[in-house]
Amino acid sequence: MDVFVTNVAGPQLPLYLLGARLLEAFPVVQVAGNVPLSVAVLSYDGRLNIGIQSDPDGCPDLEVFADGLRRSLEELDAATPPSRTEPERPASLNSSASAGVEEQRTCNRCRSG
Repeated sequence: MDVFVTNVAGPQLPLYLLGARLLEAFPVVQVAGNVPLSVAVLSYDGRLNIGIQSDPDGCPDLEVFADGLRRSLEELDAATPPSRTEPERPASLNSSASAGVEEQRTCNRCRSG
């Protein structure tokens, strides 16, 4: 299966619009042509968020892929030594069958300090 993967380094300081802080940002990459699966990673303000989009006809088992990715990230997190100041962990993982799967992950190495 063909897959498109990209990483976008976002700002590591919080952004504001009219005084309201942007809390999270998730990447979205359009699925096009003969590439039924796209995975994008975006870092923002010490967090690493992943967006997965798929064509349900070309990738009918998206949940299998997302579950494998989730397990791999959990294994990586368990194998990573804790930072001096442990970042706040997200309370939940978001998933949506119609628009793909969005994962919230915190990367211990992404925080500076």
